[in-house]
Order: sequence, then structure tokens, then C-alpha cells
Amino acid sequence: MRYAVVHIAIMILMPIIGYGQESVFSLLKNDLKEADELYGKSAYYEAIDLYKSQLNKNENASIMLKIASSYYQLNHMKEATQWYQEYLEQEDDLKDNNILEYASALHGNGDYENAIVWYGKYLQIHPDNLEVTTILWQLK
Repeated sequence: MRYAVVHIAIMILMPIIGYGQESVFSLLKNDLKEADELYGKSAYYEAIDLYKSQLNKNENASIMLKIASSYYQLNHMKEATQWYQEYLEQEDDLKDNNILEYASALHGNGDYENAIVWYGKYLQIHPDNLEVTTILWQLK
């Protein structure tokens, strides 16, 4: 009889324990998904808060990139530059749009030498971009 009660209790608790673990992971995913949705809706301050909370749980370079881009969109160039630099400490390079954002953030912070380097990288990918060509010419 005692064995049957223990067996029944285990059968009842196993799905609950498994659900608890699954829900913790799904909560982490849901916060990241919510942050991405906020970013997509240009709610950058709220997105930054969620991204930073995710970064504390899961240090992921792509989250750093989203934080950097969010700060850029808010015209907080100092913070954007800092987060792009943190991202670049973990990853080798940036993609198209992020290269241009980083170059613009550096430019906005008065770091013209590094801005020239990153505008140059952007022009290697998009050599026909007259706006960036003009900016680069003016900086030189």
C-alpha cells in the first residue's frame, strides 16, 4: 500500500517538475521575444531594459548588438559605441547596417579616426553609397 502511494505521488509530481523547468526556459525565451517585438516597434528604452536583463542571464553577443543598435536609434552615441565595442570584443566583425551605425556613433562621439575606418569598411560592401562617400571625404 505504501509503495502504491509513493508511486502515485511520483507519477503526479513528475509532470509538474518537468513543466517547471520548461516554463523557466520558455520565460527566458519569451522575454527575449518581447524585447525583439519592442525593438521592432521602436520602443527602444523598454527593449534595452529587457535585453539587459537577458544579458545577465545569458551573455550573448547578439543581445549586445541589439542593445547597441537600440542606443543608436535613441541617438545615445556614447552608449551605442560602448555596446558595439563590447560586441566586437566577442565577435570579429559587424554586418552592413551595424557597420554604418557604429561608424556614425563613432563620428558622433568625435572619434573621427575610427569612424573613417568603419565608414571605409561600409564602403567596401556598398561602394556606390554617395552619402557615406561624402561623409568619409569630409572626415579626411
